[in-house]
Amino acid sequence: NSTLLMLPGLAAIVAARRPPLLRGLPLTATTLLAALAAYAYLPLRSWAVTAARLDPTLTLGLPPGRPYWDDGHPATWAGFVRVVTGRDFAPEAALAGMFAPHAVGETAAHVAPLVARDLGGWLPWLAVFGGTMLWWRTPHLLAGLVLVGAVPLLFAGAYAAESDATRYDLPAYFALVAAAAYGVAVLDAGLRGPQRYAALATLGLAWCALVAANVAGGTWMFAQPHERDARDWIDRVAAATPPHAIVVAGWRDATPLAYGSDVLHALGDRIVLTAQRHEFERDYRGWL
Repeated sequence: NSTLLMLPGLAAIVAARRPPLLRGLPLTATTLLAALAAYAYLPLRSWAVTAARLDPTLTLGLPPGRPYWDDGHPATWAGFVRVVTGRDFAPEAALAGMFAPHAVGETAAHVAPLVARDLGGWLPWLAVFGGTMLWWRTPHLLAGLVLVGAVPLLFAGAYAAESDATRYDLPAYFALVAAAAYGVAVLDAGLRGPQRYAALATLGLAWCALVAANVAGGTWMFAQPHERDARDWIDRVAAATPPHAIVVAGWRDATPLAYGSDVLHALGDRIVLTAQRHEFERDYRGWL
């Protein structure tokens, strides 16, 4: 989603740079085809899973398209559009409301503390300096950078269905760092001899400090392979249900259970059906 939302800003940057048209069109077309080709995996895999009847929920008489084997069934055009566009979560409503005052206010209140925490106290000011230099020299390029960072942020502020809005912060971080890098280039042009070496040494030390802080702050991630919450849940369900059982679970509980069934093969021939408790209640008697 955030990549699509970056396109207006990237288009403005390309227009500002005015690349050679005849040389740029083949490269752009090739890149576009390569990106679209990656999406061909979705319908091809969906078709293969259905043809081989790998999804165990098909044995229950349900149509293709259930999580996790073939979610949305993108082998059909309607399913492909539904999966790729996120149609179930009404993104068009967020696009329509992303410039509303409340969305803008929420975005500013959300992003400013994160930028101060993640990028430190000096880098945003360096980005302001670089942005000022860009405005003075190539304002169209600055406008493109602003769009690259701002459009995904505003969309996330209006997209109530998004459970992890911070993923839309990445384009803004890219724009800030690009502006800061331009500011560094401007400053570097005025440095000579020992001044340049001192600046490079300072940047190197700052980079080492940043990496060390990130590693120290993320030590809990290294302990994740030793956590047994999901494995214990899989074992508990296996012990509490008979063989050939159909385990109906909401998506939070079904996620580890599907992993236990389809990857670890710890649930035998039990079928994990991702659904609400009463969603298929009318079918229970027939399944029994």
